[in-house]
Amino acid sequence: MGYMSGRDEDMKSLKPALVCTIVLLSLKMPANLAGPAQEDLRAGKNFIPTPVYTAEEDREILRLFEGLRVSDVSDGMDKAGLPGLGLVDPAILPLWTDTEKFTHRIVGIAVTARYVPTQRPPAGKMEPQEFDKWESEFYGLYSPEPFLELIRPGTVLVLDDVEEGDVGTVGSSNIAAWKLRGCVGVVTDASARDTDEIALQRIPLYLRHRGRGIRPGRNEIESVNRPVAVGGVLVKPGDVVVADGDGVIVVPRASARDVATFAREVMEKDRAGRRDLYQELGRPPDLSVSNIAYAGVRSSQYGIKPFPAAGGWQNAIAAMGHYFPGSTPAAIWIVGEMKKPRTCRLTFPSDGRNYPNIQFEAADKHEPYLAAFDRAGVKVFLQVEPAQADVGTLIDLVLNRYKHHDCVAGFGVDVEWHREADDPGRGVPVDDETARLWEERVKSHNASYRLFLKHWDQAWMPKTYRGEIVFVDDSQIFDNFESMVEEFASSWAPYFYPNTVFFQIGYKSDKPWWQKLGNPPETIGKAIAAKVKQTCGIFWVDFTLRDVLPAALK
Repeated sequence: MGYMSGRDEDMKSLKPALVCTIVLLSLKMPANLAGPAQEDLRAGKNFIPTPVYTAEEDREILRLFEGLRVSDVSDGMDKAGLPGLGLVDPAILPLWTDTEKFTHRIVGIAVTARYVPTQRPPAGKMEPQEFDKWESEFYGLYSPEPFLELIRPGTVLVLDDVEEGDVGTVGSSNIAAWKLRGCVGVVTDASARDTDEIALQRIPLYLRHRGRGIRPGRNEIESVNRPVAVGGVLVKPGDVVVADGDGVIVVPRASARDVATFAREVMEKDRAGRRDLYQELGRPPDLSVSNIAYAGVRSSQYGIKPFPAAGGWQNAIAAMGHYFPGSTPAAIWIVGEMKKPRTCRLTFPSDGRNYPNIQFEAADKHEPYLAAFDRAGVKVFLQVEPAQADVGTLIDLVLNRYKHHDCVAGFGVDVEWHREADDPGRGVPVDDETARLWEERVKSHNASYRLFLKHWDQAWMPKTYRGEIVFVDDSQIFDNFESMVEEFASSWAPYFYPNTVFFQIGYKSDKPWWQKLGNPPETIGKAIAAKVKQTCGIFWVDFTLRDVLPAALK
């Protein structure tokens, strides 16, 4: 038979008093600690706040995740103390894959939307005109896309939708419109339609299954930019989304910097290890083990005479790409030259207006070349030597002229000639705010465009602002091969890590030593890339292009 100690007896006598005290305290609890009022709960209440980040904050985070794979990020999450967190249901996979250039991969910032099954009656049998009216009204009133205004460069649209419904919330038309606004890809835990066309358009889409029906009569928009659950994972607006052939992973924004740091260590070790294995296997390197993402030439109207035909340029660019398997054929293509002391001459016709310190030519010197590059799959970075001209105006004039070309990948400024009259021979440095404004201007024409800044001294580059800028080193006058590699790989690249860096090589001043190398472009490029951690590009300058690729330019 049990018994009660004296201490238990005391506690028993205290229980009624303790309960009364707790009740009284709860009645006196301040409103901000007592929880939401009943009427607020009945009206519906969200308990997880939506964080808000600036476009600049998003760009800074995306820079840290550039080039990372899902497996790298998953390992980074483990090391950050978040094992298994953020791994989306493996049934959600890419609609299409590109195993050559990996263009199906996504790295972006989440904008979320939630669609739910509708309780509204179906349209029923009606005249075609009446159905069209009903469909239009349903789209506008109940199943619209109010998240459109939130899409900006780097956005991944994450849709919590009717998982088992046969409804194509995503289609070939609206996903193209989202891409135009800057969306880099879409993740949905439900379905999409027009999948053949979406695959043809090469817009990254990760989905659970294919659907066919339209939204009217099937789903309604419930919320925008609120926390959602997709594939068993909480996704908050502003979280980082990474997706590739392994599936999708979501990184909580609060942990993003640590995860990216750890993930990049994983990627670099893996890349180096597999590069060694490729050599042992006798397998040529590809994009998965090489960090040379771009290979090609720099072109100017003054650097090579006679100026090659389009076919010659294509041959030279292809030859450079052949040296670095997996790289994208590319060109730095100068469309604006400095004419001392203050003028930038754009080598295409005027739009009919006058601009301070800007001249034009009567004939367009670039259109046939860019058209040929469109067909050949070459990517082109259009560059200016701005002198005293306003760079924002130059960006608009150049991109308005040429952005209809698929080959155009970005816009570049040679900082050596930026306001050169104010500091002859070196140009005026670019500060953080100026770099940010230039990048925004470039991306206003196409969210995927990249700004590049070129100089031989990193002191002329923005001090802290990085965004998605590509930093180009055009240093020359080296004593030998080793000193060039040391400058590029140990000074320039680490300063801008992990941003992409380009290197211009092949200057006449360095010819005394590089002409002794067996294959100068390949030897120099591979030596630089072997010591550079981040993605890079190798470009041979036009001054000596016929010296190293004479057959290509015949």
